[in-house]
Amino acid sequence: MSKLANICGSISLTNSLNDEKSRTSFSLRKVILTLLTTLVLSLTLKSALANPPRHNPIPGGVALVYLSSESSTKPEVKFGDKNILVLKNNEKWVAVIGLSSETLPGNYLIRIQLEDNSKMSQLFRIDPIPASMPGRIIELPKAFFDIQFQPIEINNQPFKNDQNYPFSGPRSVTPIFEMQQIVSKGQYIPYGLVIKNSDEIQMIDHSWITYITHPDTIVVSPSSGVVERIEQASSGALFVVLNHGMGMRSIISNLKEVLVSAGDTLEIRTPIGVAAGSIQAQVDWQLQLNENRVDPLQFSSSP
Repeated sequence: MSKLANICGSISLTNSLNDEKSRTSFSLRKVILTLLTTLVLSLTLKSALANPPRHNPIPGGVALVYLSSESSTKPEVKFGDKNILVLKNNEKWVAVIGLSSETLPGNYLIRIQLEDNSKMSQLFRIDPIPASMPGRIIELPKAFFDIQFQPIEINNQPFKNDQNYPFSGPRSVTPIFEMQQIVSKGQYIPYGLVIKNSDEIQMIDHSWITYITHPDTIVVSPSSGVVERIEQASSGALFVVLNHGMGMRSIISNLKEVLVSAGDTLEIRTPIGVAAGSIQAQVDWQLQLNENRVDPLQFSSSP
């Protein structure tokens, strides 16, 4: 993945933006490219299907904790009150913990329950975001000040996943820790802290990816999974919840049309909907692991 040097991320997805029609539709592109870090929108996938993801124990990342238990039966693990995904890797049980962007660096405990109902705790550490990741602070250009960065709401209440939803998928299915971008052309604003410097400075926890693309762009699934539910947000736009297995979910919002149904089993890059918008479209992608929103771009070989 090629990178240009600036703070915030924008992304060129295909060469189709070079034609005259695309240049007209994206008249702001040159301005944005001078202000944002340009990332080519092609994520090289890892080949291992069941291997855990890369250990990335920072806010918005994923911590891998190899359990001291040698039980032959998979232990149950909790971080706070949340159930944690547990995999076996190299004959050892490993907890895969999604960390929210609001998690503070420091030492934390997970609670482990074994087959005989005995319990134990294990310490792990969350590191600060390194200085080598300036893209986590995103200074928004004026051309993007009108973009609305808001979590999904239904009936003006924040949307929450229902863990017992009928199409939540088999809980034993191991997610594939490989992700591709959900649109093939346009630009994006990455996961991070967005700074909007208008009349007064605003700081926005942007714990998802926002794509700016053409209206009617086809949006695809970032990985395999089961369509858990389809809902209409308070804004009137549609969103899809895709269950990748064992507590890992994608929530893809701001669609005007949905091309799948609840209960459908999807492969990676299956078309799921059509981007809403008239002049330009905004599509948001949240990735949740143990109900925490994590950075989707870490699930590639070129983060």
